[in-house]
Amino acid sequence: MIAVAIPFAYLQGPQIPQIVSIYTSGIVITELATAFLLVRSTIFAGGRGTFLLGCAYFYSALMGLAHLATFPGAIMGAAPLVGSPQLTAPIFNAWRAGFAFLVLVAVLLLPGQRGHKPCNRSNDPQEL
Repeated sequence: MIAVAIPFAYLQGPQIPQIVSIYTSGIVITELATAFLLVRSTIFAGGRGTFLLGCAYFYSALMGLAHLATFPGAIMGAAPLVGSPQLTAPIFNAWRAGFAFLVLVAVLLLPGQRGHKPCNRSNDPQEL
């Protein structure tokens, strides 16, 4: 299949910057939902690692919004909503690297939490 596509590799596809807004909006919504669920579970079960993981997802959602605001044509016309087109790459790199770093730190903190008691894990459906 790749051999069939190689002769067409030089052709450019259409530029559709609105796809970035659709894709990034989906990421922001799911990462905000994950952040709220993790922070909520931290309230009941405790643990610094879980809280930091929730903060990592919240950071990712905020950086996704920043990426969306700086991407040319994603929100309005051909210009970015904030800043210049050169700002998009550093925002994207800070988004990915910052999220990865926070997740790494959270994972390193999670083994220290093994002594905490989990929430009620009853198999009785009446108690849920």
